[in-house]
Amino acid sequence: MSETNEIKPVLETFIPSQKDIDFLPTIYTPWLTSISEDGTIWNLKGGSGAKEKTKILDFNFLLPDGSLLTDTKNKHFYNMARSYAWVFRLYSPQCDAIIHISRVRSLVTFFYWLRLQNVSLLSSVTTDHIDIFSEKVAFGNEWVREAPDRLYKYLVHVISAHEKLPRIDSNSTVLSRKAIYHAAGINIIASDGNTSFRNCAEILNWLGVNGKEDADLSELECFFNTIQANRTATTVQNIHRNLMPLEELWSYRHHLPGSSLKGKPFFRGASDRAAQLGVKSNRHPTIPPHLGIEYISGALTWVLDYATIVTDEVFIAKKISVSQLSKRLQNAGLAIEVHTKQVSRSLVRKTNVTRLVEILSAACFVVIAALSARRVDEIADLGADCVVRDDDGHYWLKVYIEKTNQRYDQIPVPVAVQRAISCMELISKTARESSGTDSIWQMKVGALHQIKPNLHLDRLAFFSGVVRENEKEWHFTAHQFRRFFAILYFWRYEKGDLPGLSHHLRHFDLEMTKRYVTDAEMGRVWKEVEAEWQADFIRGVIDGSRNVGGKAGVRIKKEGDKLMSIFRKSVDVVAPERVIETLQRLAKRLGSEFRQHVWGTICACPQKTKFSEHARCKGSERTGPVFKNASEDLCASCPFAIHTEQFSVAAAKDLELRKITGNCSGSDTILSELSEIQIVSLESLLKNAQPIPLLPEENNG
Repeated sequence: MSETNEIKPVLETFIPSQKDIDFLPTIYTPWLTSISEDGTIWNLKGGSGAKEKTKILDFNFLLPDGSLLTDTKNKHFYNMARSYAWVFRLYSPQCDAIIHISRVRSLVTFFYWLRLQNVSLLSSVTTDHIDIFSEKVAFGNEWVREAPDRLYKYLVHVISAHEKLPRIDSNSTVLSRKAIYHAAGINIIASDGNTSFRNCAEILNWLGVNGKEDADLSELECFFNTIQANRTATTVQNIHRNLMPLEELWSYRHHLPGSSLKGKPFFRGASDRAAQLGVKSNRHPTIPPHLGIEYISGALTWVLDYATIVTDEVFIAKKISVSQLSKRLQNAGLAIEVHTKQVSRSLVRKTNVTRLVEILSAACFVVIAALSARRVDEIADLGADCVVRDDDGHYWLKVYIEKTNQRYDQIPVPVAVQRAISCMELISKTARESSGTDSIWQMKVGALHQIKPNLHLDRLAFFSGVVRENEKEWHFTAHQFRRFFAILYFWRYEKGDLPGLSHHLRHFDLEMTKRYVTDAEMGRVWKEVEAEWQADFIRGVIDGSRNVGGKAGVRIKKEGDKLMSIFRKSVDVVAPERVIETLQRLAKRLGSEFRQHVWGTICACPQKTKFSEHARCKGSERTGPVFKNASEDLCASCPFAIHTEQFSVAAAKDLELRKITGNCSGSDTILSELSEIQIVSLESLLKNAQPIPLLPEENNG
């Protein structure tokens, strides 16, 4: 293509210049902003928010023989790549432009490898070709292109012929790697040159800066064999992304021109094949539970208590008075001193306005990440108006799932996430008007610049009181909160439903979700945290600072008072910790785990005794508890349920929903009669719970 060939705007209808692609509908394509005259360069745009930045898709890819994909000799592959790019976007109109280009490059990588095998048509591809290509992909695109093999053969030829390797200039002893790659026939498949040759670089590093044209061929062969033997497979996710275009060629075959694959490439799908070939991703370090909860609580305080003050003074009033801002924050409980100019990081309690907004943005990021479990890139791509409220008052986050679904999806989120995003929308409002994009991670305080909340997570920890002055207990990173969400759900709430968690995380298989939560060390740590929480709960009941209801709650209060009385007979002063330890030992012996339910009850069922048969959520074996059977009305009447302050609120909401269900189902229906029975039953049970059976006397001491 000529260098002077300009890209022209696309009109309301897209008419491709290539006549033989006759299946393309002449419709307006908002994701394709322009196309070159010869059709080889597309200017793409993403779905929304920060994704509206345009990217160039250049079909002038280099193939092994030095020709371009757009050359006449490669017409079949070029037509297929161009058609695939079009159909893929028809099926995924909200896709990110980067993902769009990446998928096309993965497909062209397959074409590149087919050319190495002297295959020119997709209809000639066999199952053996698919299997071999998949195994090559497992070790990375460098081995798919046979780059190390080609380099080795070239070096053997140069050394055998006693020739000189290319240098960066005539007087230098430093090798010109680009010239060596070109001479070895290693062509860069991506037109933007974004290719890594890690193994090839190792071979050239072995040769050294002086070339070593006199190197021993046996030593070179031995080193190359070592490189091959030490190849490591890439991650399952990376392999899956590279194999998906093959699967889509088969799915889109009725929309693609000419002959395509003769059969389904993967019997059980690309994800299953990737799982067979790839390695598991390395885990991000898990935040210690106590530290994580304290940190998230601090971030919530910033969003709920400090955000309004900062946005009022900086973005609404706009006449910033740092003294007034400092005073308002200090009165709200934040020990900070705000200045107009840059402040040294060594002045730990001082900051400037820009840094203050960045710390607040970091708090918003933490709240979104910890309570929605979205990936870092997904949060970074959020745009304004990404939270919607349904008719029932629940909030949903509209987010682009890049790693697996590669489309927009809606995720249920709590009110705190909505508050965090509303805060960022206010912070970014002026910046969005200036930049023309609706990314919420930008601000205009003086100059316009992007916000990178991951750079301020440790600073947020300090100002939240998690990390004290001159002390660094933990380095917080943006990737830790997603897994912490999974850990909280699994270990805190009844070892919850894994398929449900997997769907919320949008994992492409259940195995990845299991790896998130089946961490032996995390299980041990969380058990310790549960014990600490249990002790704190009992302490609050004994000293009267925690209000509890239900017969089980009253029973614990009586047991605590009884133990205090017994211990006082032998000593003058009794530490409450002694009573707590005794009750904890009793709970452990009886099998009472103190499991929490989201509606505000705590299960103290003695699972190791015959009394467990009195659990209202008992299973088919006539024993309990069976936590998945639990509900508000069952816990209301259960003799082992401790009612916390939150239970009355949850029960009231449940009653209201039941009344609505009864009113909407008609007066003479079975559903209305059942709802009426449940309403009366729940109201009665809330007022008068069943008594708890007495425990054996020997267990009371």
